[in-house]
Amino acid sequence: MRTDRIITDTPTRGHTIQETRRPESNNITLHTPTSFGLLPSIRDMTVALSAGQSTDTSSADSLQGNCRPITTTPVFHAVPTTTHGSSSSSLVPGNSVVSPDNMRTNQSIASTSGNSLQETRHSAIQSTRATSSMEGNCRPISSITALKGGNFEVVSDRQKRERRSQIKRATDQFLHTLVDQIGLKPHSMKLETSRGNILDWNFQSSSRKRPSNPDRPQEVTKSLLYILLKFGISQECYHELTQEFPCLPRTYKVKEAISALETPEVFKVSGSFPGAYFKFKDILLKRLEEVITEYPSMKRARVRISGDGAKYSRSSNFNIMSFNILTGHNDLSCKAVHTIAAVKLKEDYDGLAEGYADCFETINEAIANPHVTINGINYNLEFFLCCDYKFTLLILGLQAAHSNHACAWCTIHRLQRYNMKVPDEKYLIHMKRTFSSSGPGYVRPNIDPDHVILDELHLLLRITYRLIENLISGAKASDRCTEALSGPMMKRLIDTIKSCGVTFYVKSVTKDNIEFTSLTGTDRKKLLQFLPSKMHQCQPALYYKEVKVLWEKFSKLYTAVSSTHPPAAAMISTMAKDWINNHFLTLGKHCDGYAKDRVTPYMHALSYHVGHFIQKYGNIKQFSCQAVEKNNDTCKHIYFRHSNRWNAASDIIKHSYKLDSLRFYEREKHSYSKNDDEYWEEGGIQEDRLKRQRLDDE
Repeated sequence: MRTDRIITDTPTRGHTIQETRRPESNNITLHTPTSFGLLPSIRDMTVALSAGQSTDTSSADSLQGNCRPITTTPVFHAVPTTTHGSSSSSLVPGNSVVSPDNMRTNQSIASTSGNSLQETRHSAIQSTRATSSMEGNCRPISSITALKGGNFEVVSDRQKRERRSQIKRATDQFLHTLVDQIGLKPHSMKLETSRGNILDWNFQSSSRKRPSNPDRPQEVTKSLLYILLKFGISQECYHELTQEFPCLPRTYKVKEAISALETPEVFKVSGSFPGAYFKFKDILLKRLEEVITEYPSMKRARVRISGDGAKYSRSSNFNIMSFNILTGHNDLSCKAVHTIAAVKLKEDYDGLAEGYADCFETINEAIANPHVTINGINYNLEFFLCCDYKFTLLILGLQAAHSNHACAWCTIHRLQRYNMKVPDEKYLIHMKRTFSSSGPGYVRPNIDPDHVILDELHLLLRITYRLIENLISGAKASDRCTEALSGPMMKRLIDTIKSCGVTFYVKSVTKDNIEFTSLTGTDRKKLLQFLPSKMHQCQPALYYKEVKVLWEKFSKLYTAVSSTHPPAAAMISTMAKDWINNHFLTLGKHCDGYAKDRVTPYMHALSYHVGHFIQKYGNIKQFSCQAVEKNNDTCKHIYFRHSNRWNAASDIIKHSYKLDSLRFYEREKHSYSKNDDEYWEEGGIQEDRLKRQRLDDE
């Protein structure tokens, strides 16, 4: 069998590399008797080469025999050698040039059968010319960093994996430089360690290539990005979908598209609390341009600023600051709410004062300059503050809701809140709060109390909480037993509330506190609609009629207040005062829950301040925090699905900004009309749900 063998010795390093090529195979085996700088403790290396172009082998008569050692430094280049029309490659020193002179000096480089020495010298001259032309394009092996450390067989598994990767990268670079010039491509490589173990891998990409799909979209649509970000679809999940559905864009393009979404500069809040915020003016102008593009006839913009805190986990409480540009269209949608700050803190006075000082300064800069110019048109901005009552008092620097002067709009004493005979002018003019009457030295939005609006959603939640609490107290007093939760009246009350289509349980009843299931706004509206007609089942016969009228009156009152086209302000104030004075307080002789000191700040504001807001701004429904609560749920979803918890505040506001930027690409949902009003509105759906058999009932 014919073989081409070239032996190169490097006495300066003490290494000998022997290359053996078999003409009928494209494999090259490099025998390294001792350790080589690049491949420590690797004895033999076999490299498989595939031809990149056809060669003429009509007169294939390869070199055979042994070549004597050539002394040089360990720098190697790829040299194509042509002999009798056949191409082959050999490793020759980069610092020595094969020429007739040095061939003559070394007497004979190769011994050939049937060929003269003159022909061999002619082949060497051609090789030298090819070497000179390629010398600038070849990468020397000495430029590849040698591996360090002990023997390959004795190092740890992690180090073995690292060395395999380094060897593969270095060898891949070197072999491509070595053989690309002569039309060969590395295909695979095998290494044999000093203990005889074989390491092998392929240089080519995986054979599991998907067939090219000409119908595959080349660009990632904004709608797809919105779906991925909104529903928290992970990259691993999307990659599996692309394997099953080739019509989807490739995963790497989706990653690039998400990374390309621009976000404003994020600033860290000062102080000890972890948090992040955007500059309010920058985000406001960006969103205002989008709103003006959608509603070009708008000349004045109302900006509602809101804040809300929530418990995200056992040890994490985040407070979210957001704003909304009121347009009269979809103001109650969470897509219209834009997050500007997120701070991990407990919702108290000191926390807000320290954690939101920088954010409030940026808000005050925008409030101080309410005139903006967009596309050559001037717009006037009017700023409002609308939060739940606790957050409102904290922002204004006032005391808590159980303090003596807890009203955010006047200085009424808590023991006088029950008095509905006081004229409106006393609270709206003479006892009106001003901006300077808030807490001194407190950095907060510079918004006048006239622009601090009562939230109608929390008005419903807090007043109905007091009403449900009184129902439970009445049932407990009627049972007159030590076990308050096991009495017959209490059981009937729980069953009656459940029959309204609401999940409800009473957790504990003590002298000072009553705990029951926290109901949403929708659940409480159901109670206002269905519970009054069933009040005889769950309240003592002595006064259940008065309780029924109380609930019915409040249902009508709340419907008027929460309407986008409410009745006159004077009518609402009259209805609220009549409800408190003639229905709520009159039940005090039957149950302690309806006493004078049980009139809450929300009840006082409903009687004296809500009508003023309706008269001045048209309605208070547009300022509802319904969308703010939903946005808080979205931020909580981001916290658990899109954040690694290391920089959660920054992740929340950046991801929210991306969702805001893509909100116009959401799929337009089909309209749905409810034809059977009796089924949907009069309790038919609740009855069907009660008929469903649960596993626990079997």
